[in-house]
Amino acid sequence: MAMPEQEAETPSYDRRLLLAGPKRSTVLALWEVQRYGRDSYGDPEYVSIYGMRPSEWYAKGARVLGRTAVECTRDPLYWLLRHQPAAQGLGFELDPEVFRLTRQNIATLALPIEIRNIDYRSGLEAIALAVDELLVAFIAPPWGDALDPISGLDLCRTTPPIVEIVDVLFRRFSRNRLLCAVQLHEIVDPTSLVEVAGRFDWSWRRTYAVNTPGQNHGIVVGTRGWAPASMPLG
Repeated sequence: MAMPEQEAETPSYDRRLLLAGPKRSTVLALWEVQRYGRDSYGDPEYVSIYGMRPSEWYAKGARVLGRTAVECTRDPLYWLLRHQPAAQGLGFELDPEVFRLTRQNIATLALPIEIRNIDYRSGLEAIALAVDELLVAFIAPPWGDALDPISGLDLCRTTPPIVEIVDVLFRRFSRNRLLCAVQLHEIVDPTSLVEVAGRFDWSWRRTYAVNTPGQNHGIVVGTRGWAPASMPLG
C-alpha cells in the first residue's frame, strides 16, 4: 500500500530546504507548512499568521511559498486589524509571485491592507503626508543569508539592508514624525544593531519568547523627530 504523501520519506523541512532549496518558489501544501513547523521548531502550528493556525488560514484560501513560510512574521495582525477597522496598511512587494499570493491572501481574508507590486523606493515616493504627520513603518526585508546560525542576524546584509531602508525613510519623510518597527532575530550581530539603533532619536528592543532559546524573533522600535514620554512596559 502506498504511503500518504505527507508520510512519505522526505528531507527535513528546514530553513535550507524552503529558502535555498527546491521548495523556495513552490506554493506549499498544508502538510508541508505543518511539517516545516514540526521539523524546525517541534510545533506543527508554528506558521501561525493572520491570527490563525495553519489549518485555519489554509482552509480560507491563503497560500505561501516556501521562502515566505521561512521569512514571514508570525503575529496576531489579522485579529488586530479585524478589530480596528479604521486601520489601513500599505505594503510593497517586488517579486511578482509573492505579490500575487499576498494580494490573494489579503483579498481572501478581507484585510485592510493595500499591496503594490513595486520597489519600496518608488512606493514611498508616491506617499503624500501632511507636515509633522506620524508615519508608522514596519521594516522586514528578506533575511536570506543575513541570518547566520552562530553569529545571528546581520541587519546590514538583509535584502535590501535595513540601514538603507531607514535612511531612505528619513530622507523621504524628513518633515514627519516616524515610528519604525524593525524585525529582529534573538541573536543579532551587535555592530549592525548599533548601526540601526543609532540612527533613531529613541529606540527600544524586545525579544518574544515563543520558541526555544536561540530561535526567537523580536523587534527594535525607533523614533525620529519625537520620543515617547515613557518606556514601554513588559
